[in-house]
Amino acid sequence: MAEQSIKFKGTSFTLSVIHIENDAAMVNLHTFIADKVSQAPAFFKSAPVVVNVANLAEDIDFFTIQQVITQNGMNLVGIEGCQTAEQKLVVREAGLSVISNTAKNTATKLVPAAQIKPEVQTVIVEKSVTKTVVHKGQIRSGQQIYAQDASLTILGNISAGAEVIADGSIHIYGALRGRAIAGAKGDDSAQIFCNKLDPELLSINGTYILSDAVQAEFLNKQAQINCINNKLEITKFD
Repeated sequence: MAEQSIKFKGTSFTLSVIHIENDAAMVNLHTFIADKVSQAPAFFKSAPVVVNVANLAEDIDFFTIQQVITQNGMNLVGIEGCQTAEQKLVVREAGLSVISNTAKNTATKLVPAAQIKPEVQTVIVEKSVTKTVVHKGQIRSGQQIYAQDASLTILGNISAGAEVIADGSIHIYGALRGRAIAGAKGDDSAQIFCNKLDPELLSINGTYILSDAVQAEFLNKQAQINCINNKLEITKFD
């Protein structure tokens, strides 16, 4: 009997999640998303995204959400935060997946102290990325360098419109004027370092900021970027 050539395997991917915080935001959804995409079109092009609707009222127009995401060049993987069975049914009828994040949605229940039993906690230590890829020279507009399963060191400048990606950390011995994406496979301990910070986009483990969110005090300075509590933090170093 021939060996099977198709296999189903469980794995994990880093996806960007768009949170619609209130019903008023739905009115301007297209304008808001189009504005963000225009600031970093290459980053968002064909990007798989999830939309979180947990803060919206019960009657949600999922077809409009899907249309807005598609019109802006991204791929809507599914909907997170559905509160009712009816919402989940409408999502599936729209041809989308219902995403359940059990880590976030698990309810907290108070119990008497006498009923609390000792808990054994298992800590899983994941193997960090230790391999480093070194690129010498400038990375020009339209070029992309990806260090798969490795950190990335750039000995040169990164031009506007260029992109560097690494599954580990990124070290740039030059100016960063393009996009730097570290921890691409889900490593939120990854960091970005550069000698001159003036980026179009910074991202670590799917959490990103665009150029307009970089404080003026860090522009054109040596900088270190970390992801702390799902937020990018920039600090200067000498």
